[in-house]
Amino acid sequence: ASNNPELPFAPSIQELANLGDANLGDANLGDADLSDANLGNANLGDANLGDADLGDANLSDADLGDANLGDANLGDANLGNANLGDANLGDANLGDANLGDANLGDANFGDANLGNANLGDANLGNANFGDANLGDANLGDANLGNANLGDANLGNANLGDANLGNANLGDANFGDANLDDNNLGDANLGNANFGNANLGDANLSHAQPVGEGAHKALLGGLLEKSRWVKTKQKQPKNVTW
Repeated sequence: ASNNPELPFAPSIQELANLGDANLGDANLGDADLSDANLGNANLGDANLGDADLGDANLSDADLGDANLGDANLGDANLGNANLGDANLGDANLGDANLGDANLGDANFGDANLGNANLGDANLGNANFGDANLGDANLGDANLGNANLGDANLGNANLGDANLGNANLGDANFGDANLDDNNLGDANLGNANFGNANLGDANLSHAQPVGEGAHKALLGGLLEKSRWVKTKQKQPKNVTW
């Protein structure tokens, strides 16, 4: 007979070990239960975390570059200062997650939920947020240059001082969002909704307009003329053409 005691339940991974500073590069952790786990400063580069549960997990300073987090649950997770460059987070849940100061360059967030998430000061350059939910999210001072936000929801989001230069905002919703001092230079604003948004001191130089007669609807009546500004204009609570 075996001398090993039988466990009354199968322990989840986070109950077996503290994974802080662990090397899990290229590991297959698909469908794993890592909720509440400590993965701070861990190496998860190229790892498969598809469908994994990382709710409330600590991933601060972790390396998740090129990792697969598609359909994963990261609700309330701490990813502050983490590296997620080129990672796949398509259809993932990041509601209320902390991604402040994280590197998310070239990452895929298509159809992901980032409602109420903190992405302040994060690098999101070239990232894909197509059809993603960023409602009520904090993107203050974030870099979204060349990012794809087509059809994304950013209603009531904070984008103050963020960089959206050359980004694709086609059909996105920015209703009631804060874009104070935002850089939208050379961005594609085709059919985006900015109703009741704050665009005070925003830079719209060379931004691409929408179809004929749509400018008033586009920015909730803030913009009255049909030509985009050539240089940044300073006028509180308004945008000058």
